[in-house]
Amino acid sequence: MKQFIVLLIVACALASVQGRSLQQAATSVANALAQTRELSTLNAAVKAAGIQIPNNARWTIFAPTNEAFADDDIREKTGLTAQQLLQPGNRQALVQLLQYHIIPSAALRAGQLRDGQQLTTALSAAPPHKVDIEDGEVEIKIRGVGDDDGDDADVVQANILAGNSVIHVVDEVMIPSRLRQ
Repeated sequence: MKQFIVLLIVACALASVQGRSLQQAATSVANALAQTRELSTLNAAVKAAGIQIPNNARWTIFAPTNEAFADDDIREKTGLTAQQLLQPGNRQALVQLLQYHIIPSAALRAGQLRDGQQLTTALSAAPPHKVDIEDGEVEIKIRGVGDDDGDDADVVQANILAGNSVIHVVDEVMIPSRLRQ
């Protein structure tokens, strides 16, 4: 039994070190998205939108998972599926959706986010996101502010370092009010 516990601890430590080295290896946001399987839909969306992320950008990015993009909630709120959003005719809506997930003012790690803090997005004139920290720093919710039907997105993986930016993986695609039907 002792050997099993020691082996389990060593395996966890190795997995932790490997995860850190992968995060440190991401020299840019584009590389981090390309290297992270659970963000492949977001990576495709960034490419379809034609968004160029400067290597020297100091952004905070809330990155929805593939599962978040597959949720029917997007279609219910916008009238478009995630796959339809990736089509050239919907580029403007896709750009706005992606801008709503970018905080261009600073690269904020989870420990720098404060309960009640408002984060202005790259989508001009959109309501800011509000940070809601529950249970200490275990659960961080990003909520739309000034939007009665705002989305809540839980940060499921924080602090992925990508160049000068920080990526926080979230479990929901946040929909700005201007894209809602």
